Amino acid sequence: MEPEDEAGLPQYQTELEAIEESIRNFEEGRRENIAVISEPFAGRGKLIDEIRKVHADKITSVRFNSTITSSEFLSSLREGKDIIILENCHFLVRRKIGGFDQIDAFLRYMASSGQLFITTWNSFAWSYLSAVISINSYFQRVVRLYPLGAEALQSLILSSYPYIIRFAEDRDAARGGFSVSMKCIHLRLPFSSTVYCLPWPDIRVPHPLKRRKLKGKDLFFKRLADISGGNPGVARRLFELALKSSPELLVSAPEEPKYTIDLGVSDRFLLSLILTMESVAEDDLSEIAGPDIDVRKSLYLLSSSGLITEEDGDYGITPEALKSVVQYLELTRMVW
Repeated sequence: MEPEDEAGLPQYQTELEAIEESIRNFEEGRRENIAVISEPFAGRGKLIDEIRKVHADKITSVRFNSTITSSEFLSSLREGKDIIILENCHFLVRRKIGGFDQIDAFLRYMASSGQLFITTWNSFAWSYLSAVISINSYFQRVVRLYPLGAEALQSLILSSYPYIIRFAEDRDAARGGFSVSMKCIHLRLPFSSTVYCLPWPDIRVPHPLKRRKLKGKDLFFKRLADISGGNPGVARRLFELALKSSPELLVSAPEEPKYTIDLGVSDRFLLSLILTMESVAEDDLSEIAGPDIDVRKSLYLLSSSGLITEEDGDYGITPEALKSVVQYLELTRMVW
């Protein structure tokens, strides 16, 4: 899932310029291999599309869509142009014995090649590989796609709608937006791997001075940015859900998804694999997990909890569950 933007990528101009600078440096004889890193749904593909459009005659593109188990892909690199775009490089790694053969082969080739590599990575896979094989040392320029603010999300999302969308304040917004609800705080006790759910009141009291400056549409997107964590794909999904319920969007319309996550060790491991690989088939999960984990049972549990979705046989994190999944897996130290 990649957010669409008919007007280009004004929210990622700094990141685009960083890549363009490396391309100019390469043409002047100085090579800086590039790693573009982001969470799922953050728009890596859209960013790369912009680079590909500008430099189509100079670039060879390779996109991985599933785990890579042989080094045949290297022939495409050898026969490629001076600039290589390699998308979804996290598929070069399988977290098992012998699962690093393809990433090692790629890094050896890249180190000895004179080509410029523009690569994209899942941010959680990147953190793992940085700790395990110091992947960051192979790339002279790292471009991270950080969360977007309310204004950038508003521009990004509304630019793809050919009609005017109306926004209105509801009673809660008119009273100042004060609200009380219950949420689940995940806690892990010292020296324990068990995570507990502690019910906790979620009290929202907006600042009165800031309140006067924001009306209708601006309040809606401020709330959307908070709920989505600034992730463009997640924000778009929540926007679409709100728009389905009413043609006029209320300030309180973006509803914060709430998940109570209580998983065993095996289920956490599989959830972390799905998060870091972004889209993975059951057979690939089974091959990585080994015979000791009932993958089909775990996938059923994760699906029924609303944490993952299946499309054409591949499993991925449910966009609106991303924030909760990341918080839970970070707390249980499955990702960092």
